[in-house]
Amino acid sequence: MRHDQIGMMSNDEAHSIALKGVNVAVTLAGLMAETHLEQRYCNDSGVNLEIAYTFPLPVDGVLLHFEIELNGKAHTGHVVARKEAEKEYEATIEKGDAAFRLQKLADGLFNASLGNIKSGEEVIVRLVWVETLSWNGNAMRYRLPTTLAPRYGSPDKLQPWQRPVADTVVEYPLSLKLSLLA
Repeated sequence: MRHDQIGMMSNDEAHSIALKGVNVAVTLAGLMAETHLEQRYCNDSGVNLEIAYTFPLPVDGVLLHFEIELNGKAHTGHVVARKEAEKEYEATIEKGDAAFRLQKLADGLFNASLGNIKSGEEVIVRLVWVETLSWNGNAMRYRLPTTLAPRYGSPDKLQPWQRPVADTVVEYPLSLKLSLLA
């Protein structure tokens, strides 16, 4: 696999769509942190794909917003029972339309399935979460979860297509804005 093609994997594990860049904005207010994360991908594979997007959050973080943008049009979901979500997702895919389904796999671990991502299509994923930080005498630590990789252990609740591919050679543009509120 080419280093510039690493990103989200297709469910058949034969293709991936490349991560093109990441924008992060963090606001720290007292012991609260609010993080806005935006990741840009592009399906350069030449075929339409169903892909898996697995991502970490802080274990004690709360996901407030999840959005997928396809070619300039933003899509947000609504909470429904798992069986209903699966049925709705499959029906939308069968019609040939793009769809996504988000599920929590474990504390701090989520997976979204995105179907019918057309060749050449840009996908933007936006996440917003909040978390409480700990004060350690004279310091506070904020962590930005960026990867699931064998280096950190192998999550046992993931199907093969949900396991992200990691590569220490890949370089991605990253923009980070940090705001401190008194």
